[in-house]
Amino acid sequence: MASDPYSSTLLLPRSVLPARASLSRREPRTLQRWRGRELVEEMTRDPDRAGTFVLHDGPPYANGPVHLGHVFNKCLKDFAVRSQAMAGRRVSWTLGWDCHGLPVQRAVVADQPELAESDPLALRAACRSWAVRWQQHQRTRFERMLALVGPGAYRTLDPGYEADALELFADLVDQDLVVRAHKPVRWSLGNHTALAEAELVYADRTDPSVWVDFAAADPQAVHARFGRDDASPVAWTAWTTTPWTLPANVALAVNPEHAYALVQCGSQLRVVAAQAVASLAAAMGRSCTVVATVAGASLLGLRYRPVLATSASPAALRVVAGAHVTADEGTGVVHTAPGHGPEDHEVGLREGLPCVSVLDDRGTLCAPAPVALQGLSVHEANAWVVGALTDRGELAASASLTHAVALDARGFARVVYRATPQWFVALDRPTRAGPTLRQAALDALDEVRFTPASSRRRLQSMLAQRPDWCVSRQRPWGLPLPAFHDAEGGTLLTPATARAVARVVRQRGSDVWFRGSAAELLAGSDVDASGFSPGPDVLDVWFEAGASWWSVLRGGVADLVVEGSDQHRGWFQASLLLSVARAGRAPFRQVLTHGFVVDKHGRKYAKSKRNAPDVDALVDKRGAEVLRWWVATCRPEADVKADGSLFATAASAFRKVRSTLRFVVGNVVDAGPVVRTPPSPEPTAPEAWLLAAYGELVSDVRAAYAEHAYAVAARALHAFCADVLSARFLAASKDRLYCDAAHSPRRVRAQRALWHVAEGVSRLLAPLLPHTADEVWRALHDCSDDPVATVHAALFPEVPSGHAHPAWERASELRREAAVALQAVRAQGGPSDPLDVGLRVPDDGTLAALELVDLADWCGVSRVGLVDPAATLQVVDLRDQPRCERSRRRTADVRQRASGAWLSDRDAAVIRSS
Repeated sequence: MASDPYSSTLLLPRSVLPARASLSRREPRTLQRWRGRELVEEMTRDPDRAGTFVLHDGPPYANGPVHLGHVFNKCLKDFAVRSQAMAGRRVSWTLGWDCHGLPVQRAVVADQPELAESDPLALRAACRSWAVRWQQHQRTRFERMLALVGPGAYRTLDPGYEADALELFADLVDQDLVVRAHKPVRWSLGNHTALAEAELVYADRTDPSVWVDFAAADPQAVHARFGRDDASPVAWTAWTTTPWTLPANVALAVNPEHAYALVQCGSQLRVVAAQAVASLAAAMGRSCTVVATVAGASLLGLRYRPVLATSASPAALRVVAGAHVTADEGTGVVHTAPGHGPEDHEVGLREGLPCVSVLDDRGTLCAPAPVALQGLSVHEANAWVVGALTDRGELAASASLTHAVALDARGFARVVYRATPQWFVALDRPTRAGPTLRQAALDALDEVRFTPASSRRRLQSMLAQRPDWCVSRQRPWGLPLPAFHDAEGGTLLTPATARAVARVVRQRGSDVWFRGSAAELLAGSDVDASGFSPGPDVLDVWFEAGASWWSVLRGGVADLVVEGSDQHRGWFQASLLLSVARAGRAPFRQVLTHGFVVDKHGRKYAKSKRNAPDVDALVDKRGAEVLRWWVATCRPEADVKADGSLFATAASAFRKVRSTLRFVVGNVVDAGPVVRTPPSPEPTAPEAWLLAAYGELVSDVRAAYAEHAYAVAARALHAFCADVLSARFLAASKDRLYCDAAHSPRRVRAQRALWHVAEGVSRLLAPLLPHTADEVWRALHDCSDDPVATVHAALFPEVPSGHAHPAWERASELRREAAVALQAVRAQGGPSDPLDVGLRVPDDGTLAALELVDLADWCGVSRVGLVDPAATLQVVDLRDQPRCERSRRRTADVRQRASGAWLSDRDAAVIRSS
């Protein structure tokens, strides 16, 4: 262009915005400028905004750096809050952090092992410091992701929050929903504490699989039930993958509805489900012959001898009914230990069986297990038991089984069932509103909207099937469960005592539980605490997290909650149960769930595996907005793949959007304020087509934001920038933008339409790409010197009035047809430059409504002529026609001027006036 004598006469785009986004350098400056505006305060309290929108934040653990799952979750929440604010609503979003529990305590003990056996207050102080440090770290990273973060936050370790949670607990006590029971709970062998289902993961492990013979105490009675007159020995053969629990056996369960067989296996008679005979024979490696069959109901009450008998074992135990017994796996005869299984415990309660546990707090075998087993780990006990059964002739068969088992999510230690005294929230007791807590929660879900819709069924199923909520945990770092104990094992927990503790905690924090006496903690109440001392348990962290509905929203209802799909068994349930118990309604109107962030092979990224991309490094390399765009384009209802190639794709799409808007800005800023006048082109003008397409965009994107369908909004915005703006209108408008006189009506008309479209697109884009949208909006409004002017104080654009002439639909078809025809001409050796050709276009009168010069621009050629509709589209080679030296077009008015230059009339006039 330097040698082109006309380059100085062209109105080329001005470089208002830098060519490179330089996000990692420029985004922090934008953040600093936003802080001066106090946007969150405006969006929260502006009285001119209609209605409110409350997003309630589920608290992440404050125990490490931000990972991609955090990024995905917080970006979705930020999209929701920003889009609702720009829709004209007052918004509320308070960030929260879960600071108690195993994640923090494990990290602290790993860093400072000496604290494991120290005074609880020393450990708690270290845990508090650790949690606060990571909470502050995570907050700065969320801000760096351009999240609309306000000044406030809630943390579960703050005394006010702790007291609120205790008051909510007191309300459940008041409704008689909190009970103490001795029954099996999930117990971590590594962390030595009860666990909730939400604290588990599942993985394949290999266990011993044993078929155990329990000798009948009265063989003749067994034969009689099978209609036989015989007294030869008989064994009940049960199958188990937990041999270590056999010392806790107190019954054998059969299904009364199943058929059971007396089978001859070599010299031994055995009783198993008829359906299991073949699998037993395969396990033993020998044939088994069915001697007789009978219904399971006929076998109830028969007695058998215990294996590995202990001092607590009766001389003979009995066969009981169990509806949970199947013959699909095992033998249909189930070894029953109420101290080590929830279904076994239910059977035990019904049958009046003892609840024997042979595992201590440290996860090792204890009395009443045989002395040789005491002190062994579960793994060691399994090996000992298999050996002892073999020596005693009570092992029918053995194998190894690889199957999915529960593990502690914090360390991946094995989790087993162990009966201990724990505190539970009873789900099947009536609330003050009448229905049971479980039923009330299920009913409340009818008023909640779920995205995706399938997540409703998932949450309903989990609620319907879950056991009572075990809310006590055995660890120092947590919110104390306000129950007092005496030397005889008695407990003291009433609504009054819980509220008294809440008052003290509000003033002094929960450390007071570990340093104060019962009298101090119950000061001001009328409760006699003589002989009692503070108990050892803390509350389940899910109870604390679920109490955020009460502490943060003060019992209100959130319009939206957004969390990962794993929260169906975690925070969603906890929040729902506590809200229903206290207020009789769900704490949220809409639930949006998203999948996990996984690698390109579908494997989940996890902090514990240290396999995730480093978020800080990604932001430093690509900028926060590229990650935001990646989030926006993903379908959140499924697991989300993330790797370098996908981030590169997101970066490419981001650059296309930004470069298109940058090009528009560069082409309109020279016109001054005149472009801000609302455009009203004639329907036959190309600007009318642009505004019509823009109107569809406004309608579609606003609808997508209202539905929290951010991927739909992102796709629509990208397609509009890449196709409607860049590939079509801007390509067709370059000639008038570059070559027309600066203030020609045609050029100003195009600039006015482009300014309004780009200004509106910047608003629509603002929830997803807040920095870029602000950059574009400020350039369009020429307010770079105003430190607080921002697009985020604006609202979404309205759909523009006016319409495009129907001829533009035919013009769009013509553009596609012309592209095909030009490609065919090039392939045959014809002109390669589209400005070297013209088109003869068949027309039935539709296209005649449009200007021919506009049609030529639309198709990217020099000339268009309309011909008889019966003709075919024809490409005309114009290389023998003169070319304008300024615009490069071969129009009919190009001729040699007095200066000797070949110019069109338009270009000659512009040069004369310049």
